[in-house]
Amino acid sequence: MQELANSLFGLASMRGDANETRLLLQALLRKIGNAPLTPQGVGCTLYGLQRMSSDIPEVRQVLAKLLPKIEGCEDLDGQSMGMTLYGLQSMSDDNEEVRRLLKALEGKISGVIGPCSGRHVCNALFGMQAMQRPAGSELTSLLRGLHDKACESALPELSQLHAAMGLYGLLNLNHSALEGMLLERIHGGLPPSIDERISPDSVTCSLVQVLHLIGQELPPWLQREYSFVENERAAMDAQDVIATSLSSVEQASYAHICAECSYFDVHSGSVQPGHLIDGFEVDFFFQNQHVALELDGRHHLVPKQKLLDQHRDKYLLDRYGVKTIRISIVGLKWIDVQEQLDVILHRTIFKQ
Repeated sequence: MQELANSLFGLASMRGDANETRLLLQALLRKIGNAPLTPQGVGCTLYGLQRMSSDIPEVRQVLAKLLPKIEGCEDLDGQSMGMTLYGLQSMSDDNEEVRRLLKALEGKISGVIGPCSGRHVCNALFGMQAMQRPAGSELTSLLRGLHDKACESALPELSQLHAAMGLYGLLNLNHSALEGMLLERIHGGLPPSIDERISPDSVTCSLVQVLHLIGQELPPWLQREYSFVENERAAMDAQDVIATSLSSVEQASYAHICAECSYFDVHSGSVQPGHLIDGFEVDFFFQNQHVALELDGRHHLVPKQKLLDQHRDKYLLDRYGVKTIRISIVGLKWIDVQEQLDVILHRTIFKQ
């Protein structure tokens, strides 16, 4: 029933822990059990779960309902395979339902019918970015199958955006052959066209981030692109950055930090909001103290973002000696955020 799959596809921008989303999932669960879903329908369904954690009971129930449909699928195509794995990006393979689904896909990937483009392969890899199971697990066979599909596909036509997505997916996995193929595409390619960008600097910054994380030099064309982004950001005054890059909580926090700077006789200009370091945007950079202060919202709770935060924090510390301090603001009122800011400012950043 494609209508059911389309309903779940429409959840792609919704959080699974929101009460309204959970109620909708519960209603859809009553329909999904006997619904005849095509491979495309399964892909649409999983795609809709991309922002939802497998810690949520209703999400695990959807995965359990989809498992027999994947196991019984005889005509999985490249696009459906890519969408199915892409939908797992906020889930961890510590979860039994996720592992069983990966096991089912492991047995299907060699039989994927029709063309499997580089975009489909990178979508699949991107969905595996929170997976950390050791070698010998079902991930090994999946990666081998994706490598075979990449060898068959037209990687020269792959956009830099999708190449970056593929590399992000490999951050926690070990597959040097796939990584090498994607790096060859990035180093040999032209700058992405404007219609591939979500915002003017998003593709450039994503590429710069992931190449630095894996210890690769930036190709000359990307260095030029990123220099443009940096110069554009440097030309903006603090108020412009605040208005375009910071949330309302971050804006209030910046005003509070500036007030505290006066108390400690610190020039507020040494605190840079929305500062870029090698493609990573830091909420508040205290340049004299070499501290990056981050206010973490709900999306930092999902496994893939937790892992990316760990990679980023280690990179900034190892490369520049910048220590990252994170405040989780999930469920906090402004007075609670203010309290935590005061503790960190007084006891750590401006400690005398």
